[in-house]
Amino acid sequence: NGKVTVAPVEQTSHFIQGGQALAQLVLGTEAPDEVVEMAGITLAGDAEQLLPILFPMQYPQMENQAL
Repeated sequence: NGKVTVAPVEQTSHFIQGGQALAQLVLGTEAPDEVVEMAGITLAGDAEQLLPILFPMQYPQMENQAL
């Protein structure tokens, strides 16, 4: 019973910003906190707490880990 809204960054205090590096979070080839650190992704508000829930690490479940 939740709701997700895509909004411009200036309209919310909770965001994940990182351009194309966000694809690494979606693929889940590394732990999300490691991806954020390596790729320079910006987190604000509750994003840090939600990161492992929204983008769980898929490796080793995924066979294409070398993406």
